[in-house]
Amino acid sequence: MIVLLLACSSFIPTERESLELLALTDNGDIFEVRFTKGDTGIFKGQGHVRVHRWIREQTPMSYILNTSPADTNIDATSARFGPLKLYKNNNSWSLYIRSEELNASATFAITTTPVTKTEKDWTVEVLEQNGDFRGWASAQQRSAPINARATLVHRHGTGILTDPKETLIMFGKNFHLGIEKQGDLELIWGEWQGESLADINFEYQDSQHGRQINASNWAVNFYATHHLGSDDSFEHIFAMEKWASSKLISTYQRDVFQGYAKIKRGDEELTANAFFIYQGDDPPSIQPPRKR
Repeated sequence: MIVLLLACSSFIPTERESLELLALTDNGDIFEVRFTKGDTGIFKGQGHVRVHRWIREQTPMSYILNTSPADTNIDATSARFGPLKLYKNNNSWSLYIRSEELNASATFAITTTPVTKTEKDWTVEVLEQNGDFRGWASAQQRSAPINARATLVHRHGTGILTDPKETLIMFGKNFHLGIEKQGDLELIWGEWQGESLADINFEYQDSQHGRQINASNWAVNFYATHHLGSDDSFEHIFAMEKWASSKLISTYQRDVFQGYAKIKRGDEELTANAFFIYQGDDPPSIQPPRKR
């Protein structure tokens, strides 16, 4: 077994980089686009694009593309994988997806300051926290406008963090908040009525209903009300390579949950739409929607 692992050691993902756009539409859909370049075995240097519009109780609009190393270019200002691209243009970001299966075109202005955290050679950088994301998407003889609030995340490095990996994002009136947690890495970003939440001390923990966040003078309770679907980020690699990789990095599927959050700060209270992306072996239990 040891010999087999050593033989597969060159297959373990090391240097990795991604740009991930996560958006919550006005009608509650979750629209996400991930451009990822990895260092994975015989697929070293390939690009992987995943596009999903998760819709409650419907089949999602989805598109997957794998590109050759020569057609894969990514950094903190753009991802250009074959004909697909997500790129910064002066003070805005633009998305361009063209294929037989799915088409999408949208843009959002840069409105917030980046927030960054590095842990064990792995960096998570939130390039935009609360973008006004506008455009159009069509797939499978369905089409719909994109009117959403969006977060753009840049991840890169060689670090290997422990499971699970969690991303929680919520948007409300004069409010937005996001948290990413994996292993020892905990990054928070957000704003409440013009006050930044990026530097606060907080506790983040599981709860019966989803997740709970506590800080000095405020608290957030997230309720997961619907499981919208799952996505396997490693379906492009061989079973043996995936098995070997799983000994070091998370190869669990990504589970996408829709829900809402109740936020309280002093005498102030508000409710925000939210979504939660979980990669691990113990996803939250679904709670029936409650009267808000």
